[in-house]
Amino acid sequence: MVVEIGDWGEAVHNGSEVRFRVTKYRITELIEESDGDVETPSEGDKFVVATIQMATDPGNNVTVGQEQWSFTGLADKEHSSHEVTFGIRNGFPNKTELHGDNVQGTIVWEVKYPNDAEFNMVPYNNQTGQAGRVVTD
Repeated sequence: MVVEIGDWGEAVHNGSEVRFRVTKYRITELIEESDGDVETPSEGDKFVVATIQMATDPGNNVTVGQEQWSFTGLADKEHSSHEVTFGIRNGFPNKTELHGDNVQGTIVWEVKYPNDAEFNMVPYNNQTGQAGRVVTD
């Protein structure tokens, strides 16, 4: 399933319905961590910072986490989340279970080519199910 920024997508993971979306994103050269430290990307790179939301309906239990999200930019190279995600305020959890509720948090990627972006979501860890994409334009 392909959706645009702000729109909800739906997928089935381990037999449970899960909804996902990127509510917003930005490109920056500076991240402030929750302890006040400032992180900058490697020379020539930028940070892509996205707010991710995932939800299930009552009776639908599913495990979610930041590692199920990746970023693909102009060069079509897939990027995993950057370790700075763990240190930022309101970071998306590394792993959590949804039981008819939702989780929202921030994921950060360090990339060289952040344009023509898409955010890719697959089932968490060894779960079965459908992938989803969130495109920027």
